[in-house]
Amino acid sequence: MKLKVTEAMRKSMAETEARLDEAMKDPSFRAEVDAIKAQYAAMDIVETVLRSAKRKIDAFRKNYHRDFVVTVSIDDELYRPAEFSSRELAFA
Repeated sequence: MKLKVTEAMRKSMAETEARLDEAMKDPSFRAEVDAIKAQYAAMDIVETVLRSAKRKIDAFRKNYHRDFVVTVSIDDELYRPAEFSSRELAFA
């Protein structure tokens, strides 16, 4: 299904972009946006590392019959760090 972009949608997107450009002039807002972008980039790296270790995680569970939890926190101020059990990682 292809979405048809109407003139009203184009106008709304342009207005939103203009408001965002204006907000980005504020150094504190820009710092907050940069911090959030950094958190997402770090979580992407963590996900890549964990996915590359999938075979080792599976082997650990099969050989030692133990489960474990991986907890990742990029910033101490985050509400809840990301947690994954070895079972969740095995099916990732």
